[in-house]
Amino acid sequence: LQNEVGTLTTRVREGQAEIEKLSQDLATHNNEVQRLTSLEATRDDQTRELQDQIRDLSALNRELEQKMEDTHLNSLMSAEFRAEIEQLKLANREFEDQFEEERSQMRLALEEQELFSQQLETDLRAAQDAMEDEHKAEEDALTDQINMLTEQITKLTTEADKSNRLVEDGRKFLEQERQ
Repeated sequence: LQNEVGTLTTRVREGQAEIEKLSQDLATHNNEVQRLTSLEATRDDQTRELQDQIRDLSALNRELEQKMEDTHLNSLMSAEFRAEIEQLKLANREFEDQFEEERSQMRLALEEQELFSQQLETDLRAAQDAMEDEHKAEEDALTDQINMLTEQITKLTTEADKSNRLVEDGRKFLEQERQ
């Protein structure tokens, strides 16, 4: 029994070490999810700032165009200046497209991290359930062994009592014979 208890204790320690490792893995992945969430929030802040700047630039552009129209300078604007404005617009569109792609990739990474975290939690719960089932089965087996040993002890005690009675009866018989 002591050997079995020692083996069970070793298994419990190994199971606890495995649960601890899974818990650490889960914590690591949760930290990564938090980091990615923080990065996404930073990106969102930067996007809002850029959108504010774009709105400000658009307003300034409208004011400039209005002034140009008012002063008839629009006809004097060179083709080079118009091309530069078009290049800026194109660069702005490319930046927005690139930013949206990065944001989409970040969302996918966050979703993957979340799925991985959920899988780790499921694995951890399954490992804990399996350990609990194993401990219960081993506990039941030990209880059965203890009950069986108790029955054997009871039988041996009963037989010893019978033997003691027989010895006592034999002694009494010998004393009566001597008398």
